[in-house]
Amino acid sequence: PSGQPIKVYHRVFGSSTTAGITTYLHAACPSKWPESQVGSTIDWADGTFEAQGSGGMSAAISGEEYTIGYIDSGHGHDDGLFEIALQNDFGTYQTSIEASANGGVKAAADEALQLGVLPSDPTADFSAVSLHNMPGEFTWPIVAISYLYLRADQTENGEKGALLKAFVEYVLSDDGQELLTKYNFEGVPADVLNVALDALNSLSLPDGISEWTFESADSTDPGTGQQDYVISGKRRSYDEYAITELESEKADVSDLEALEVEVSSLQTRVSSSSGLIALHGSGTTNPSKFYWEIMSLFEAQAKPSVKMTYRAVGSSTGQLEFIGADQDYAAYNDFGSGDIPLDSDEYSELTGQGVTVLHVPFSLGAMSFFHNVPDAPSDGLRLTSCVLADIFNRDITTWDDDEILALNPDFSPPSGQPIK
Repeated sequence: PSGQPIKVYHRVFGSSTTAGITTYLHAACPSKWPESQVGSTIDWADGTFEAQGSGGMSAAISGEEYTIGYIDSGHGHDDGLFEIALQNDFGTYQTSIEASANGGVKAAADEALQLGVLPSDPTADFSAVSLHNMPGEFTWPIVAISYLYLRADQTENGEKGALLKAFVEYVLSDDGQELLTKYNFEGVPADVLNVALDALNSLSLPDGISEWTFESADSTDPGTGQQDYVISGKRRSYDEYAITELESEKADVSDLEALEVEVSSLQTRVSSSSGLIALHGSGTTNPSKFYWEIMSLFEAQAKPSVKMTYRAVGSSTGQLEFIGADQDYAAYNDFGSGDIPLDSDEYSELTGQGVTVLHVPFSLGAMSFFHNVPDAPSDGLRLTSCVLADIFNRDITTWDDDEILALNPDFSPPSGQPIK
């Protein structure tokens, strides 16, 4: 309807998605989006609106017509939002779904490694890594690479260090990489996975510590599978099994909630038991459900008492807690995670303290712009990086702007409809 305001939404509180989106706008249209406007937190133009977290952004876009914002692609499509068709470096207009179907998300990581943008040494400084506007006909122009942040020296961490190594090993395994697709992420291509495996093999554990092994659900290791430090697919808790079955059958929400309460109670009892091996991480919200599922599996399938947690607090907080600068560089967490690498100053701070920092690339996710514009073209509303820059800078303020209509000749928004 005429006069319905259109709001431009942006994230707050050190968002890695903001870092990715602003990096893309600068890489693709530097004349309108200068380097000073790149970062996880920037000064936005007057007249734009704040959204907290991916959930807040999704709710803001879906809650009001004629809005525009940005979010990771998986979250946006899960929530039924409409995606902008972006133009990549080759000139191809596509949505992230179309790009992924053509291998365009993994292509960004392959190109970055081949061009030397992504280091082949996991102990190197990753601060310059950017999978934005990489070349290729179907390459998606805004790809986030998710990392685990690890300290190579685990010799003082006893059984915790061995559990951390097992957790990372599972994340990088075929099962772990396949599990990412359940949450609308993609595993990394083979050459990038090799960088991650080099990081895994760089972890130093205490002498004599027992390392964890795995027994799959599809095969039995008689005797060996019943040893202490084995994550066995044959061993499950009834609660974890029942929740999995109910989810697959689309059970009533109340049934799931009741079981989750029971699991929480069980975890509380486990936490108070003796001989507990605990592991705690924090960081980006994007792969949090992926982490939680693996941790649930470990707690159910390990013979010793294991407690694992992950706080979804954002990449910047995950980095802060991994670095621990305010407590003499003793980390708050056992591992950090983020969709952006440590910056060069942070990396230098830690290495200057004698810490060998490992970046473990394990997941790829497309970021994109989403909208809630009625009667948009069925094949996607097309916008270039420079038009998007003008919209977020408030230089384009109505949907019937000549530049938008030139890209979308079949689009007929109300005359003068403001992008508020």
